[in-house]
Amino acid sequence: MIEPYPFLHRLRVHADQSRGQLWQLAVALLAATLISIHSASARSITGERVAESFALPVLQDLLEAAGETEGKLMRLCEAPSEAALTTARDAFSNLVRAWGRVTILRFGPLTSENRFDRLFFWPDPRGIALRQVQQVLAKGEADLSGLGEGSVALQGLPALEFVLFGTGASEMTNADDDFRCRMAHAIAANIVSVATETRDSWRADTEFSRTFRAPDPQSDLYRTANEVDVEVIKALTTLFQYVRMAELLPAMGDSLETARGRRAPLWRSMLTFELAAQQLTAANDLLRTAGYRSRLPEERRWVVDTIRIEIETAIRLLSEIETDPQNAFGIPDDRNNIAFAMSAVARADTILLRYLTQLLGLYVGFNALEGD
Repeated sequence: MIEPYPFLHRLRVHADQSRGQLWQLAVALLAATLISIHSASARSITGERVAESFALPVLQDLLEAAGETEGKLMRLCEAPSEAALTTARDAFSNLVRAWGRVTILRFGPLTSENRFDRLFFWPDPRGIALRQVQQVLAKGEADLSGLGEGSVALQGLPALEFVLFGTGASEMTNADDDFRCRMAHAIAANIVSVATETRDSWRADTEFSRTFRAPDPQSDLYRTANEVDVEVIKALTTLFQYVRMAELLPAMGDSLETARGRRAPLWRSMLTFELAAQQLTAANDLLRTAGYRSRLPEERRWVVDTIRIEIETAIRLLSEIETDPQNAFGIPDDRNNIAFAMSAVARADTILLRYLTQLLGLYVGFNALEGD
């Protein structure tokens, strides 16, 4: 049959083609929108907040504190004096506080290349760091330029603490023998180097940081947002167990009589409890930054609140101790504070693993202290 109005047929064909093109365009726009939404949501997960609002700031603080310590030690070596030594020790104290806030990041960059151990070789039950530092100081002839390539026990804060506060530290005010001061400066310079590597690895343009902020199903690091959340929870539980089991418990002994404060880290500089308080403060900050409380139903937010209360209780108890760590573990009132603080940290850890992980739908396996 011949159509009486051929142009109508052409119009219908054109309309059908237009509808097809419009449909394809709509599908393409919808796909682009969904991809955009997915991308936006991927970059707003826990990883983005933790990287930008916690990890990078505390690592920058560590780097600046390390640089300040290196500078003070250089000036001490150039012009030895009691005042210069005191200034260098004060800088070290600030460095320890900054390190305390970083220790919770015990995954990714901080565990690569042995960086954690190079910065803080602990626990050290056999006294390896002390023995090696004493040997180097006794010889007084070592080439310090390769310190960062040698034993990790010689590279970090425990080694630097002994050089600055241990037996013979007063010699650093003697201009006739500057080896001890040069060794302290070399250790501080190495800490600057390791801190720089760690900070740079958290920056947005690295493979680790990209996948931590935006998990990729094809990545070997983090494939889903849940895996990032698991990493953060593992960081928290690792920190809780590290403070209790590696830093405080060994010095407690079984009784007042068997307490051994010298088994605690940084007892010479009297920074043991300050370190632990800063570590727990960082745990609270990380928990807040991760935003887990807002992800829970209103009637379940007490879980995060309780964890934070336990952490704050432990911080308060440790901050009340004025006795030097060498003796505090064997003094009844101070020992009670330490014991109650450890119990509060243990409760925080239990609530974290028993309740918060369940509410977030997470499964947490081994932590950094147990292996993975």
